[in-house]
Amino acid sequence: HLLWAVPDDIVVDQIERHLTGSMTSGSHARTMSAILFTDIVGSTEQNTARGDSAWLELLTRHDDLADRQVTLRGGRIVKRMGDGLLATFPLPSEALNAAAAIVADADALGIGVRAGVHVAEVAEVGDDVLGLGVSIAARALGEASGGEVVTTRAVADAVAGSKLRFESRGAFELKGVSGEWELLTAIQP
Repeated sequence: HLLWAVPDDIVVDQIERHLTGSMTSGSHARTMSAILFTDIVGSTEQNTARGDSAWLELLTRHDDLADRQVTLRGGRIVKRMGDGLLATFPLPSEALNAAAAIVADADALGIGVRAGVHVAEVAEVGDDVLGLGVSIAARALGEASGGEVVTTRAVADAVAGSKLRFESRGAFELKGVSGEWELLTAIQP
């Protein structure tokens, strides 16, 4: 047992995880995840046009449909942000399929939804996820229009060989992220 060869915080974290099932010290669990952001396009304008009561009813229907699509594909809704959500999935293909289904369900409700997907390591902090990968997924969402699912090259590469198809949108400088990032639109069959 060479415990002195391993940094103390790693040993303590692993003992804590073993005994309690979680870690509370400075280190956070990191996992590879497909990160999905969605957003209802023009929600403020729709709320104004429909009125609060009708808008809240429609938003509740949308949220129920989105919950079902995320759960059906093995994802987890991390949090809701007004008229959008942040969810994680173990597989990028499932994040893409959920995004496409959420967009289609919203369209059937008469609302436009846009989505952004990235795959990266994330830090799990309580029930939340943090890290640069989350920021990149949010920036991909920012480049999407209503009815679109925009991804990074990392997502397309991760699902290579599948039946999923993409169209390049070109290289983008993403706010707060160094370098250029190729973004793609997921093409629905």
